Amino acid sequence: MKNEQGAAMIVVLVVLLLIAIAGTIAMRSGVFGSRLATNTQVGNLLINNNDAALTKFEDMDATDIQTNFSPGGMYHYLLEPVNAANELVFCYHSGDADTFGTAKASMISPSGTTSNLAGTTSGFCDASRFSSGRNAVITQVHMKRQDTGADSLVVGSTLNQDVLTTQKTINISLSAISILPAYASSNINPNDIEDCFKKTAFKPATTGTTNESNAECFARLNMPYEIQSTDFRAGNEIVVTRP
Repeated sequence: MKNEQGAAMIVVLVVLLLIAIAGTIAMRSGVFGSRLATNTQVGNLLINNNDAALTKFEDMDATDIQTNFSPGGMYHYLLEPVNAANELVFCYHSGDADTFGTAKASMISPSGTTSNLAGTTSGFCDASRFSSGRNAVITQVHMKRQDTGADSLVVGSTLNQDVLTTQKTINISLSAISILPAYASSNINPNDIEDCFKKTAFKPATTGTTNESNAECFARLNMPYEIQSTDFRAGNEIVVTRP
């Protein structure tokens, strides 16, 4: 009788052990699934903000394009030989119709020097300048003249010789980077975030370069981020009536 009770006790303990193991496995699987879902949601949120910023830039109408080729415009700025290698930076906000105006732009030189084009308003995002009213994601857009040799300025005349036509084109590289500070792996000093935003998005491919890109900076901080880049060609046609 005692042997039967002892055997039953062993069976019960084994069953309890198996239940405990199964519960632990299920709990770990649930935690992993939750983390996977969260990472996917974070990635989608960052990608969507990058898409929104680049789409807003690329959807400029003819009037905006014309303005940007005129003195004071961002294309005009980059077409100036002295600025050809500089990088323009804009802090994107979905509700700001003039997000990509030069009055709200900053500049990064090839040597890493930074300045504001308007003197007071900075194009660099800070730790509290979110891209929308949700106050979650911060998105910054970098612009650089892609190939100065491929840009063109063509001057010609219409068939009746009464109107002079001038066409300008520029090749642009855009890079949007979005971060989600709330999901950083640890508390990060806001100054460190702002320092990363002031770094180039177009790191030179030169072997041995020590310049850190904004993406490398955020990776070092263990900050969730996503980058999206695109190249495009902008152009306009100015028609001027001859005197």
